[in-house]
Amino acid sequence: GTLLPQAQRSVFRSALIKKPVLQNSQSGHFYSEGRKIIIQSQRLNIYYDYAEQLLQQGHAYICTCDINSWRDLIRKGMGCSCRLLDPEIQLQRWKEMFTTYKAGEAVYRVKTDLDHKDPAARDFPGFRIVSQNKHPLEKKAKVWPLLNFASAIDDHEFKVTHILRGID
Repeated sequence: GTLLPQAQRSVFRSALIKKPVLQNSQSGHFYSEGRKIIIQSQRLNIYYDYAEQLLQQGHAYICTCDINSWRDLIRKGMGCSCRLLDPEIQLQRWKEMFTTYKAGEAVYRVKTDLDHKDPAARDFPGFRIVSQNKHPLEKKAKVWPLLNFASAIDDHEFKVTHILRGID
């Protein structure tokens, strides 16, 4: 999408800052003037549930291939051998991401069109293992969803129809 001109971004930012952010003492959710603020680190179990569903349905896989070998295959429009494993094996590998695998040894990938014109859209990563978690709210998590996965789930669950993106 297109970015707002600098002047509009400043007005938009100041409008957001002026609204107080409060926390509901019972639910723990944050909100601003009736709008709920979603903190993705508090939704990890929801993302994990969706991840397992996709594995069970054969729409995702756990890849343990060397990243350079995997990239070479993807550039050629070919999948790696991990992509072909049965859902039961994928679910076992998923569990091992939390217990056995270390950062860089396994990645959760969403199956997509291997012939897509953009190689970055082919079997994109959905979760990765973080070896030294420095998250301020969730210190124990080892397996983290990536932006494209978590945002897609949130957009679906919260019925998001339009997204305004700022400078990240």
